[in-house]
Amino acid sequence: MNTHTSGLGVHHLRILFGPLYGADLSLPSRQVFFCVGDSVTGEQPLSENMVHALNATSDSIYIPYRAGAANFKLKFDDFPNETKGKGGRTVSHGHDFEIEFLSPDSVQRHPAQYNTLCCFGDIVFAVKPENVPWSEEVSAFTRDCADQKEIDAGPVTQIGPRARLWSRIKLITKIGAILLGGTALTALGYWQITRYQRAREVASVSNLLGHAPTPNVVLAGRDGAIHVLNASQDSVDWDEQALMKSDVRERVDVASLPAERQRLERELDLRGIDFVTVRLDSPTHPELVLSSGSAHVVESAVNGLRQAAPYIQNVSVRTVGVTTLEQEARAALDAVGLRYQRLARENGATFDVSGALTDGELAQLQNLIGRFARKWGTRRVDFKVAMRTDWLKGKSYREGGEGYMLIDHASWYFPQPLRGAP
Repeated sequence: MNTHTSGLGVHHLRILFGPLYGADLSLPSRQVFFCVGDSVTGEQPLSENMVHALNATSDSIYIPYRAGAANFKLKFDDFPNETKGKGGRTVSHGHDFEIEFLSPDSVQRHPAQYNTLCCFGDIVFAVKPENVPWSEEVSAFTRDCADQKEIDAGPVTQIGPRARLWSRIKLITKIGAILLGGTALTALGYWQITRYQRAREVASVSNLLGHAPTPNVVLAGRDGAIHVLNASQDSVDWDEQALMKSDVRERVDVASLPAERQRLERELDLRGIDFVTVRLDSPTHPELVLSSGSAHVVESAVNGLRQAAPYIQNVSVRTVGVTTLEQEARAALDAVGLRYQRLARENGATFDVSGALTDGELAQLQNLIGRFARKWGTRRVDFKVAMRTDWLKGKSYREGGEGYMLIDHASWYFPQPLRGAP
């Protein structure tokens, strides 16, 4: 992809990492995929098959770098954020383009602006329109080169009758090392190909579901499936319809975050684990909340979560006592100014909220219960609402010191005692 096309649609990318540090690339396409792979040196150039594959792939560029680095894609579509200011200078509003960082287990999207440093781990680059000079921030960016250390292993010289035997041992050792190295390189190559293929599969599903009503979290699982999680059930239905109409061959499991949380909690219940809740704020790194537990219980719970959800990488464990949860519930109810009473139950408590609540108080109570349930679940502390209706609502009322209400055609109600009454 070495074609250079002048015009406002052409962008320049400056590489600020790896062997191609400082190189400027011309990007005439609106979407460009960058494959970041192992570093290529003069002694180990790209193979003919790799060169052919990269040349045949549309709008793709290979950047040599360390193994394990994330691939990324630049998208310049549908970002009409550039206008011309005074002096013909380009003025940017919001973000100018979008970056997708593609890893085997996730896809992360980030909005970006021209002439700023775009960083993801140790990957650094910058993008600008062709007719705009590089900013001071980009031009002044430098990176120290790592020191190269050479290890000089001198030859071993044997004298006496054992020299021939030692030479044979060295020969066998070298052959074994070569075979072992070849096996390792083969395994590494297979792993790289599999990793790249998984990243492309995740990216394909992510692009397919990119217009869902609410954002999706697309994850690769150890079971070979792609797992899609969404905050709402409406978006789950939308995702399932989109997948049915597509030609995706991979197995894709779609679920809402509340439903996934309930499923994981059921799995822990089946294992007999006593816990408070499971938080999925970060699905690949969930938080398990316990009220107490030994190391054996923690290990069993973590293993259970990893088996039930193959997309989970690490599980953090937090211990919170029931007393702390009750204190937080009391403080939240007191802040709203609601009347309540505590009802004790096994391993927890229920807060019974009663009274004739106004619409505003009822809305505040619903928000309070929702926030508390998302944070701590309902296994230890929950809420019960006993609404009291206003039996005078809708009745005829006369204002004044002796106000009254017409209950029915023959009954009157005086909220205050009449003057002069004993």
